Order: sequence, then C-alpha cells, then structure tokens
Amino acid sequence: VPIAFPYKRPYTSQKQLMAKVIASLNKEQNALLESPTGSGKSLAILCSVLAWHKHKYSNQQHDHKVPMNNTTTTPSSSTTTGDPSASFTHKLNEFRFDSTTTQTSTHPLTNSTPASRRPPRMIFTSRTHGQLQQLIAEYRRTPYFQHFSMVVLASRKSLCINSMIQPLSDRNEQCKKALENRDCAYHKSRAYSERFKQLSAFSKGTVYDIEDLVMEGEKRALCPYFGTRALLETADVIFCP
Repeated sequence: VPIAFPYKRPYTSQKQLMAKVIASLNKEQNALLESPTGSGKSLAILCSVLAWHKHKYSNQQHDHKVPMNNTTTTPSSSTTTGDPSASFTHKLNEFRFDSTTTQTSTHPLTNSTPASRRPPRMIFTSRTHGQLQQLIAEYRRTPYFQHFSMVVLASRKSLCINSMIQPLSDRNEQCKKALENRDCAYHKSRAYSERFKQLSAFSKGTVYDIEDLVMEGEKRALCPYFGTRALLETADVIFCP
C-alpha cells in the first residue's frame, strides 16, 4: 500500500508504526501499538489508515465487494509456543472487524447501509478535547483529507450555544428539558440539524474543529451538538473523545 507522507523523511519509528498498521488492516486484526511521546505517532497512524482506506476503496462502488489487498509488510507473530502474550492476542483478535458482515442497524455509526455495500468508517479517538484538536490539526497535514468527509463529536459542554443553558452546570438536563418544551431556538426539529449537511463549511474535503462548529452554529442559529449528529450519518472519518 503506497503511503503519501507530508514530510520527505519520516522517522524510523513512524515507518515501523505505519507498516504494522497496514499489516493489521490487511489481515483484519486488532493491533496494540506503542510509540514514545514526540515520535509523530498521530500523523503516522492517520496517514497509514487513510492511505489503506483510499487504496482499497477508492475505486469501489457501494454495491459490490472488493477483495482484500496484500502487502509486503507483515507484523511479527506472537503465537509462538510459550509466549505469554499469545493467549491475549488470540482473544483480542476474536473481536476483529469483519468487513463482510452485513449490518442493518440504524445507529449513526453504522448507518442503515449494509457493511458489505459501504466502506468501513475510520474512527479516531482521544482522551481529551484538547488532544482531539491536535489530532485534527495533524489530519489537516495529511495528503488525504480532501478525499473524505469528516465529523468531530463533542459534548454539550463544548458545543452548546444557547446563552440561557451554556453557563449552567447541569446543561445536559436543561438541554433535554428545553427540547421537550421546544424552547430552544437552535434546535426546533431534526430538520434544523439536517441543515448542517448542506453547509459548505462541512462538505467533503473540508477540515474543521470544535471552534469552527460553534462559530458556524452561532452564525446560522443552528445547534452544533445535534448538527454533528446529522453529519455523523455520512462521515467517513470520525473524531471523538
């Protein structure tokens, strides 16, 4: 799988990390990878996953399957007799993603499109919103972002723009009450949230963060929190804490 990297000379640790990511994706296996702080692991993971996805699915129509591609890079095996991690690795891989399984769930993360007809979506998680912002900044540096639609998820605390609710400590409950009473001007109905899909600021190939969502929501008088739920339905790349 060819990987386009934004810098001429990736670190050796980045090359090794990307090789392991590609190998695990080709084999549909989980991978537990570790890299030191400051080694550029976020960019390496993003580039390798996005490159693999583009290489495998760029020419795929959503009405048929494409066979798995092979790579010359293979992860070292941990199933050698006597290896204490072998049992753990075996159990972990029992939970691997099966790209041939047909799903009919209507959950936003799976959508109503069967998995055999839609390429798998890429989910990148981080522990805090601050780290998530840094991850999105790295995503913007990759040569691949223009090929995908993205969404960044966050809590009501970060996305609420209702001046009557946003300062409150129990904003989650107050938000629910406002919705029940139809007392929030920013989310009168689901159709309000659907308008986020029509905004060019969030179209395919654009990169945005939480601040951009809030700014656009305030400008359009649309709730960013529920707007991201609408964008989630069609997003290829998902960032979430």
